[in-house]
Amino acid sequence: MTTPQDQTGGLKSDRLAYLWLIVGIILFLVSNGRWIIPLATWLYPVFIIRFLRTKKGFLPTLICAIAYIIVYCLMWQELLPLPGVLYYVVVGGIGLLFFLPFLIDKLISPRLQGFLSTLVFPLAYTAIEYIGFSFNPYGTWGSLAYTQYGNLPLMQIASITGIYGLTFLVTWFGSVVNWIWEQEFNWSKIGRGVITYVSVVLAVLLFGGVYLVFASPKSDEVRVAGVQTNLHETIFESESQSEEDSGIDWDSLLSKHRTIMDELFPKSEVAAKSGAKFVAWAEVDVITDDEPALIERGKQLALQEQIYLVMAYAKLLRTDPTPLAENKVVIVGPTGEVLLDYKKARPVPGSEAAWTQKGDGEIIVFDTPYGKVTAIICFENDFPAFTRKAGKAEADILFDPSGDWEAIDPYHTNMKAYRAIENGLSWVRTTRFGLSGAYDYQGRPLTTMDYFKTQDKVFTAHIPTKGITTIYSQIGDVFAWLCVAGFIVVFVMAIIRKKKSDVA
Repeated sequence: MTTPQDQTGGLKSDRLAYLWLIVGIILFLVSNGRWIIPLATWLYPVFIIRFLRTKKGFLPTLICAIAYIIVYCLMWQELLPLPGVLYYVVVGGIGLLFFLPFLIDKLISPRLQGFLSTLVFPLAYTAIEYIGFSFNPYGTWGSLAYTQYGNLPLMQIASITGIYGLTFLVTWFGSVVNWIWEQEFNWSKIGRGVITYVSVVLAVLLFGGVYLVFASPKSDEVRVAGVQTNLHETIFESESQSEEDSGIDWDSLLSKHRTIMDELFPKSEVAAKSGAKFVAWAEVDVITDDEPALIERGKQLALQEQIYLVMAYAKLLRTDPTPLAENKVVIVGPTGEVLLDYKKARPVPGSEAAWTQKGDGEIIVFDTPYGKVTAIICFENDFPAFTRKAGKAEADILFDPSGDWEAIDPYHTNMKAYRAIENGLSWVRTTRFGLSGAYDYQGRPLTTMDYFKTQDKVFTAHIPTKGITTIYSQIGDVFAWLCVAGFIVVFVMAIIRKKKSDVA
């Protein structure tokens, strides 16, 4: 097989190779993070792989790695809450981790023959994504699967493979195109391979289309509402300023949050009178040092309006020298009984982890006339294995009180559509400083509300009362482990063939 570099003596090849790098890096910039063009996610590996395969030596690889890491840092600015130099160290390290599949492809693919060589890159990328996310304190942030949000037929594969099936499919495209390119588009050489890849993609899309039509929700629906206050922005600014000046004045802060309660309860009552059977608050909507009084007030409202009130708040603990808090969600039912009392087990690394007293992570599922209900808090849902507890317990509806910031709106909420698909349940996310939304178990957005684009801070939706049992909820990350095993197999095959070649 000849390459463009062989055919032109090197000069033309060199110029084209760096053109591929430039095109690949530009596409990479808009493939994930702050700017997402879904098609770019499929295309950027094509050109980066091409550059690395056609340019020999250490220096071109180093140039590509540096460019990749720089762009990776640009992609995630303001999305990951890390200060100063620490941001570039951590995010640059993650960028280097995700450059490794390209380097592995450069070293191993030439040692394998035929269409088999196309599996090196997707197996390596998916394996590294899975193993990396298993140890990453920020969960699955950055998965290529999330960039395909909105393509419902494609997203349904998550009900079987989780997000990793999508990652594999997207990255496989890049290596298949390069294999076709290296065969000079000769149909007699590429025909079977092209048919194989296209057949897999079409099978995934066909499954998704059939699943959307024939397994769509057909159960009764229940009206839910998410309510928030307009007071948080002012209070948040004053909290930040106070902390910078002389530390937080807790008595003043608690007084302000009692004002928030005095707005949230009447708004919750209005939502109930409008027909909502579940009324949900956002994460840490209020801070209190008198939890019994807050819960009693919730009981009275739930009993009066015959609703399920999903109260999310921080319970202040008077600890020395620094007060800690429990980040909680409590659901009170129409009988006035507390049905769920859950304490956040996975706080965001950094400032939240510093003030949060963690819970045990045991998910509570309870029965209602509207299906089985549970709740997990915000960041915890970025970990598919953690959320899968709800799927295994066959929950029908999951409430997700959350708190974001403007830079991750709507990225963070879009991620939750995949959790709904994976676990076969409806998702209700009330988000302070972000995008609120409700999704059915196929990831359809039933309603959304942007905190920064609405005044009343209230959303309603009619969601299915019954979920569906998914393959992923039962088997977990089997596909991801198969990719890890598959990568080990092709790696060993490459070594064996290299040794045979050296002997010959």
